[in-house]
Amino acid sequence: MKKTTIRKSYMRNMKINAIGLAVAACFSSEVSAQSNWQGGYAGLSADLLNTTVNNGWCAPAFGANNCATPNNSLGNTGLNFGVFGGYNLQKNSTVYGIEFDLKLGNLKKQTNYTPSYDNSNSSGVAIPSSSKLSVSSISSIRGRLGIARGNSLFSLNAGIAHVSAKFTASSSSNPSGGSQSLSQFAPVIGATFEHKLSSSINLRLGVSQYLFGSSFNVENLGGGRANPNTMSNKVKINGITNITAGLSYQF
Repeated sequence: MKKTTIRKSYMRNMKINAIGLAVAACFSSEVSAQSNWQGGYAGLSADLLNTTVNNGWCAPAFGANNCATPNNSLGNTGLNFGVFGGYNLQKNSTVYGIEFDLKLGNLKKQTNYTPSYDNSNSSGVAIPSSSKLSVSSISSIRGRLGIARGNSLFSLNAGIAHVSAKFTASSSSNPSGGSQSLSQFAPVIGATFEHKLSSSINLRLGVSQYLFGSSFNVENLGGGRANPNTMSNKVKINGITNITAGLSYQF
């Protein structure tokens, strides 16, 4: 009788242990599944963008021979929002893929200044010159390569970016002003850290540097003329730095 009782107790303990091992195995399987990064994904981002701009636009008032501020800066920092999406392939801990992103710009900065005068016009009254740069959108397509560790992914990316902006200016000789679209392509590089909040929701933090550097001739815009100091009248977007935070859904 005692042997039967001992045998039943032994079998019961074996079943409990088996159930415990099965639960542990399921839990381990779930954790392992969360480290799967292969497949498509799409998400939303909040982006802190900083532009660096050289503004050489010059519009001397009336008979002036110089500009009050020949090279003023129109760089700006602002919060923007965007969308991104892509597709990953994964082999063991190595993750690689392609990604597209679009940031809807909200960067606008205006500089106002009063032009200098020749002596003959020192008593004249001028409408102060002004210039403004507005970034409307920034987009890019990138290749990415990363290393997965548990539920986290560290990756580097590089590709081609495009910026769309508008430069507007007005002066005493052209109070109504004028505008010119600025559009250019340039390389972009970045780094990203991602962490799985669940099997399909990922948190993202990253930084990117857009290597813009083209100059645009705006000499005849809004009454502008060639700057007597530089003999040119150009606007140049030197670069854009972006710090991003976002959430994505993995399909």
